[in-house]
Amino acid sequence: MGKKMDFFEDLSSAYDNYLTNLEVEKKLHQKMNEEIMEAERKIKLSYQEKIEIYEKNCTVLKQELDDYSKMLENYSTFDSQLIGNIISKIVSIVEWEEYSFKKATYETYERVSTPFGGESLVTNKKFLMVVKNKEKQGYYYDYNEQDDEVNRLVRNGEAFVLGTDDYCYNKNITFYTVSEGRPKCLIDFNKFSYVKDFIDLVVEYRFKNNLDKISEKELLNLMHEFILSKRGIIDDNYKKRVSEKIEELNQQLLKEQLRQDEESAEIELENLLKNGVPSRHNDNLFDRLRETVNHNDDFSNAMSQFEISYEGNNHIAKITYDEPIISSENIFISKIGITSSIKDYFDWSDPDPHFQGFCDIDLVDDGLIGIVDISNSQQDLNDIINTSNSNGSLYKIDKISDKYLRVLYLPNNGQYSHRPINSYKFVIDTILGKDDQNEDTRTTSYKREWDSSIEAEKMLTCLQEIELLSNLDAKQLKLYKEKKQ
Repeated sequence: MGKKMDFFEDLSSAYDNYLTNLEVEKKLHQKMNEEIMEAERKIKLSYQEKIEIYEKNCTVLKQELDDYSKMLENYSTFDSQLIGNIISKIVSIVEWEEYSFKKATYETYERVSTPFGGESLVTNKKFLMVVKNKEKQGYYYDYNEQDDEVNRLVRNGEAFVLGTDDYCYNKNITFYTVSEGRPKCLIDFNKFSYVKDFIDLVVEYRFKNNLDKISEKELLNLMHEFILSKRGIIDDNYKKRVSEKIEELNQQLLKEQLRQDEESAEIELENLLKNGVPSRHNDNLFDRLRETVNHNDDFSNAMSQFEISYEGNNHIAKITYDEPIISSENIFISKIGITSSIKDYFDWSDPDPHFQGFCDIDLVDDGLIGIVDISNSQQDLNDIINTSNSNGSLYKIDKISDKYLRVLYLPNNGQYSHRPINSYKFVIDTILGKDDQNEDTRTTSYKREWDSSIEAEKMLTCLQEIELLSNLDAKQLKLYKEKKQ
């Protein structure tokens, strides 16, 4: 029993001790809070006077800042027409080019939200701008959503926008506002940054003189002062404009010279087309060719032979001349005979056994030869040939000297193949060892029926055009090509 009574007493004693400590803790907290409150009161009292002083200062300074902001907006606000005209005068003087202040409307595209999503709609805007006179309009418009005509002018340094709302359009322009205690210019002058310098000068003037309004006379006086301060820029722009004008004048003179040259070239071309190539020789081409052939072996060889193809192999063909069909100062046309001795070997693998082994054939044909004097040519020969109408499939064209161009009309195009009627006999006789000396049995004719008079007239047209082209200069050749097209 004694132990049980001690336990309850201990429990009661522990609880009393807890309550006693709790009470002490509360009193300490209370005392601490009281001391903190007293200390806070004393600290606040010690700072209150300073805080009140600075609060009053902030109120005064805030009001001062607001006053400055209002003054800045007021002193940088001008009648739209008045300041626009003054600025355009300044820009014209500085740039040495005529600029104007312009009120205009602008039809453009604006993307707006609709119940169906974003949509680009046509909208009309009013705006004020200073613009180069040659770009001055009362109405601007964009062809499509990607176009931006006004921005193009600004980007090219031909204009800058002063305002884009009805207030600016109808009444005043404000150049400055205040943002976070700093002046903020509302106009992007782009390359014309000196205009901002002028506006700053006027704002300072109005501030110093406490001017709610400023007259045109005062603005003109300030403009004069400002222009004098920018003489360096003005002189540089003057030199630049003079250089541009000189270059522009040079381009105009060059253009005019080119026009006159083209006009002269066209007159000369028309004269050539009408009257033909001027005479330069006392004899005709046939006589000059004969003289050259007699004294120049290389030229004689070039005139008397050309290359043909027989069964894919190249062979030399000889030319014999008839009497001239046409002969003039610079053109010669004659019918010709063509002969070629074909000595060839035909592979035993040929599917036709008649054409296997060695074979000698004397090929004969005929055609036309045309010679044209190109000694006066100033152009590339290929250009002349390609421009003329002489590229028909039956014409073989080559240059036989620096003076002469040869045109061959070949009914067989210079391409030949076996003819069984005679060729079989040659091959068989060769295989059998027969030696027939009769020329007629060895000659294979490829002659066709054709009208030499008609073909000569066709060739004459080609040679006359080549003769004409060879006498044209570069400008005349260009004009001729244009006319031909």
